[in-house]
Amino acid sequence: MNNSSSEKRISLMQKITIAVFLVFIYAMAALNLAAPKYTYSENENRYLSELPSLSFSEILSGHFDTAFEDWFTDHFVARSSWICVKAKTVQLAGVLENNGVYFGKNGRLIRQFLPGSDKMFRSGISALQDFSEKNNFHLNILLIPEASYGERDSLPSGAFNINEKELIETVKKECSGQTVIDVSDILQKTENTYFHTDHHWNERGAALAYEAICREVLHKEPGNYRYDKVSSSFCGTMYSRSGAFWTKPDELYRIDFEPGIEVSVEYENGNRTASLYDAHKLEVKDKYAYYLGGNHAAVHIRTNAASGRSAVIIKDSFAHILIPFLAAEYSDIMVYDLRYYHEPVSESVTDQVNTDIYVIYSTDSFVNDSSLSALW
Repeated sequence: MNNSSSEKRISLMQKITIAVFLVFIYAMAALNLAAPKYTYSENENRYLSELPSLSFSEILSGHFDTAFEDWFTDHFVARSSWICVKAKTVQLAGVLENNGVYFGKNGRLIRQFLPGSDKMFRSGISALQDFSEKNNFHLNILLIPEASYGERDSLPSGAFNINEKELIETVKKECSGQTVIDVSDILQKTENTYFHTDHHWNERGAALAYEAICREVLHKEPGNYRYDKVSSSFCGTMYSRSGAFWTKPDELYRIDFEPGIEVSVEYENGNRTASLYDAHKLEVKDKYAYYLGGNHAAVHIRTNAASGRSAVIIKDSFAHILIPFLAAEYSDIMVYDLRYYHEPVSESVTDQVNTDIYVIYSTDSFVNDSSLSALW
């Protein structure tokens, strides 16, 4: 009798458990179907999958199943909260990184710097050598280490990264006839030179590079500048990639010189502005685009700087926050992003005597981006 009652209780509990599980499954499915659908995730900084079209051929090929699974995952109810819970669980379990982003000290999120293509790295060096030799150009090369080197004291114990200092030393050796501006040591020794939530350096890091350029290229004292805070809610690419949505946002600053510098900026699409800053970008997720309006193929900057000198800057996005400093030193600046610009840069250098040519890249871009081959 007791055994029979016990078996009935167990059977009842199993039925209740199954019923609760089924209710949960169907309730979550109903919530997912009823919940508002979005095309873009602000936290993840990416576009979400679209609902695939239902067709016989797509079902037979298996493409519909895969696409529907991607859509369902992207639009799962409270998706950002689940991503954040997963990231926090990983961190509490003692894992050093999530999606290639280290959980650094003091809330710092640092991109892991892993081995790149040695062939591409050597190809970048060769492109600079050829560009210099065949045009008789002298180059000012600034390779910027990422936070994995510049903020390495903030890395968790056991974190592995390639030594970016060695990469810069290799470029310095191979391009011995050029001016290689090495700011790796000063960045590493100075606190808070990179954003906490983004892979870029901040205004303090860029200021150190400006001062180095004044010493090694311009041979003058740096001008007087100040910072004016324009945002306290910048959540960058490492915030989006890591899922660590609890991280405190960064602040963004406008760099202004005293006396003020007047500028005229023209983009490759013909748009013109009288500022190096795009205030509209402060209202979107990618607030780093506040500097120079984000990525553009070509930008022509004219200023009222008294130097009478020109600069040609071949760059990645790390240069954007540095260019406001350089605008105080040059009356004419041409800026090229070779990921989007495919004309010969050499044609824009019409006065070699009064023109300084810069190559400003992060070490990550220099190692992993093939765009330098487009110098020709």
